[in-house]
Amino acid sequence: MEAVYANIGYSSFDELYIDEKIKTYRLGVQFPLEKSPMFGPLAYSPNLSLQLEAGLVEYEGTNYAWWHEKEDYRSTNGVSIAAAWVNNFSDNMAFMIGGEMNYLDRNKTHLPYNVSFMLNTGVVFQF
Repeated sequence: MEAVYANIGYSSFDELYIDEKIKTYRLGVQFPLEKSPMFGPLAYSPNLSLQLEAGLVEYEGTNYAWWHEKEDYRSTNGVSIAAAWVNNFSDNMAFMIGGEMNYLDRNKTHLPYNVSFMLNTGVVFQF
């Protein structure tokens, strides 16, 4: 294991009549990718790592549709997981690309499904 870290994320979506915000709070671990039966010899690189995260998600959304007599505000909490590949450019900096999956009760959101997916990219600073 290379690192243990906290990840806080914020995403928002504004359309004509819907305003949604998703906040994630996850703890994660980072593992170096070494030759192993799980990853195979093609996944090995001294510069590659795998990040795995788990935590909570908060949802807030408001529907401002003109055909409703009032605003429809909804909020709920759920579970969030994420995974990412990390390419270490130096001892202190890396680039990451991955995805997250959030599970929310769709009856308490304006989302069409219980699960939402997001693609993530970023720069990782290591101290």
